[in-house]
Amino acid sequence: MTRFKINRRHLLRGAGGLCLGLPLLEAMFDHKTALAGAPPLRYIVVFGGVSISSEQGGNFVVPDSAGPLTAPLKTALAPLEPFKSELSIVSGLSIPAGNGAGSIPAGGRYGRASFHDESVGPLLSGMRSPSNDSNWAQGVSSDYVVAQQLGGATAISQLALRVQAANYGGHLVPLSYNDDADPIDPYSSPQGLFDTLFGSTFVPPGEDSEPDPAAELARAKQASVIDLVRGDTNRLVARVGAQDRQRLEAHLEGLDTLYKKITATSPTPVTNSCSKPAAPPSLEVGGSYSGEDARAEVFVDLLHMALACDLTRVATIAVSEPMSMMVVPADVTGIPSGENKDLHELGHSSTSQNHARGFAWHTKHLARLLDKLKNTPDVTGTFLDNTVVVFLTEGGSGQGAPHNTEGMSVIVAGGKGRIRQGEHIVATGKHPVNVTVSAMNAVGVSASGLGEVQGNIPDLLV
Repeated sequence: MTRFKINRRHLLRGAGGLCLGLPLLEAMFDHKTALAGAPPLRYIVVFGGVSISSEQGGNFVVPDSAGPLTAPLKTALAPLEPFKSELSIVSGLSIPAGNGAGSIPAGGRYGRASFHDESVGPLLSGMRSPSNDSNWAQGVSSDYVVAQQLGGATAISQLALRVQAANYGGHLVPLSYNDDADPIDPYSSPQGLFDTLFGSTFVPPGEDSEPDPAAELARAKQASVIDLVRGDTNRLVARVGAQDRQRLEAHLEGLDTLYKKITATSPTPVTNSCSKPAAPPSLEVGGSYSGEDARAEVFVDLLHMALACDLTRVATIAVSEPMSMMVVPADVTGIPSGENKDLHELGHSSTSQNHARGFAWHTKHLARLLDKLKNTPDVTGTFLDNTVVVFLTEGGSGQGAPHNTEGMSVIVAGGKGRIRQGEHIVATGKHPVNVTVSAMNAVGVSASGLGEVQGNIPDLLV
């Protein structure tokens, strides 16, 4: 019997379309088709203008011991209890402070007694604060760096949101900065954000009245490749041995299945969760409160839908501002009505329990975001699995709190298989930016540092 040999043409076509090519054929689908491959990664920074502890002391944030988060979370983090197996808390962090006379350490703050704002720039960029009253970061923020890698295919590569409608006599500090250290103006109006994301021209993917010619051409090419490989394979079946015939017949079945999927598939969203939301209600701006509880819910909902529709993959959202003079109603926070104050004053002259309740108002909205991400199916897993969410605060704990950047903590949620979850990690002496760099690494950015701060938290990464 003459031994049959596969010539070079068969081998190349087999390698390109049958053996090696089959995974590539599925990967050739646009990310908005039902056969999409790996889901995109996403990165979100959430900020609260509060400190870990109040002037009265007390610890209502940080777990009492390092290791697995087995005990119930404390008052300030209680809204996150349903998600504690999907987040980690990194404590013991600090932003070094200067002497208030011009000597500022790398990645540090100026060291004024008034404190407020000067921690935010180093927190966001890893660059030392300037020796003046500027509250802007002096370098690029992490979300800009991540957006250069993750956001290029989206309508808004770097989305910045601000819940607090006005300064109320306090401060407004940008969270996002570009590579020139210029701030990215945040959306502070829910209606403005809705109009940008979901205005009259928005059509959810898959609901276009006309087929996408490019997508139709791509599918035709994919089907054509399979036709060629299938024809070659059928001719080979009769000319090879029994074992090879079985292998080829199994490949033919796989080719038939893939061909049916390709020819039957029309463009659809990455998930079935992308839809045009209802327009938000009009919210007036008040003297010390402008319905920020409702504003936060709307912003979270719009951000979630922007992610579901792949309009953005990178975002920041400030729930409150540094030195926030916003007075969140007592019936919203659970603070006794006769003891309620603005968020800033809760850290100074109220009880530590009330400060913790004001802190928990922030984590309530963080929990809303995590819940929506967790309950949104992605191409594989959930949106929370494929999103890393970082929660930062203005100040720390210990002596001088809330005018202190020692004893700071950062929460990192999501990123299944990338971020170590369900842990309290003590990283004494590390900068909060070391945690941020870890989160950047978790979404595929190979940064060794940010600004003047180098290194990550190895224990936070899987």
